[in-house]
Amino acid sequence: MNNRDIERLIEERVEAAKAELRAEFDERLSGKEVELGGGMDSTIIINGNLAVRGTLEMIGSDGGTGVLLTTDIGGGCVVVRNDSGQIVASLSPDNGDGMLIVRDELGRSAIELSVNRRGGRVETLDSSGESLVLLTASENGGIVRVANKIGKTAVMIFASETGGNVSINNSKAKLVALLSSVEVSGRVLIKDSEGDQSVSLTTDEDGGFISVVDDNKVEVIGLYAADGGVVHLRDTLPSDAALVLSADASGGTLRLHSPTGQPVIMISSQERETKDGEDYEHVGHVQIMDGSGNEKVILTADEQSGSVVVGSGPGEPKAWLTSVDGVGRVYLRNDSSTTVITASDEQSVGDEDN
Repeated sequence: MNNRDIERLIEERVEAAKAELRAEFDERLSGKEVELGGGMDSTIIINGNLAVRGTLEMIGSDGGTGVLLTTDIGGGCVVVRNDSGQIVASLSPDNGDGMLIVRDELGRSAIELSVNRRGGRVETLDSSGESLVLLTASENGGIVRVANKIGKTAVMIFASETGGNVSINNSKAKLVALLSSVEVSGRVLIKDSEGDQSVSLTTDEDGGFISVVDDNKVEVIGLYAADGGVVHLRDTLPSDAALVLSADASGGTLRLHSPTGQPVIMISSQERETKDGEDYEHVGHVQIMDGSGNEKVILTADEQSGSVVVGSGPGEPKAWLTSVDGVGRVYLRNDSSTTVITASDEQSVGDEDN
């Protein structure tokens, strides 16, 4: 017989002896109460069959129960009392799940821990029983809630498989800050004390934007980025006056809008193919319109030419100036005739009536 066989034989004999002692203990204890001297002026009372139902009670020198252990077919319970007889800690099942409660010197619940098949919970309470800090975990994610002294939620943290968020409230329970993430997008939201005016920063796979909203829920400043950049400034209601700046790979645009929302000035720079289609050229454009959106003045320039057009309405230019390949022309027109003035390096100024 080798050493391993000897060790296995010893373990089997020890386990058999333990089982025999346990059976004898249960038989003698069943339905009886046994009192043992615990030393240090304490007493231990064992009552019943602990394998099925019973109690183990540890009593202090003052006769008060210090620790109480109970068991039955439904589970067990551990209770700890202080010198005043108040329960300061308890460990017990709750609907088949486990729960640990820690209490203050007056027996008021201060910390509660519980667990079940879906997750767990840790909660701290104040002297009034109001929840101060709550941590929960479930199959959907985790939550942390922190309350202020009047029981209102001050900070909330939530996380799931798709993202999470952190929200902060003021003393009026108004949301003043939010940090959130959902899949590929993120957002930061900041509000005033009444929850009205706000600044938000958002980003996703297409770009991002910054938005400033006034107390009328009107976006007065917007900065966007998606295949280019856009800046949007507008007046608050009831006016629709606005300034819009945009830029992309081909150029940029500045638009000014009237209080009725009509564009009145537009300045743009764009890239376009040359006439031969072999290259690109940059074109500058300025449009000035009346309050109804009718073009009144148009300025255009590219690498070879430029023009200024002045009109009284759609399709009715009254004067325009052009310069193409070193030749300058001025066109003046009324209801019955057109006057053309041409000037170049090779040709003197002349007048032509049509």
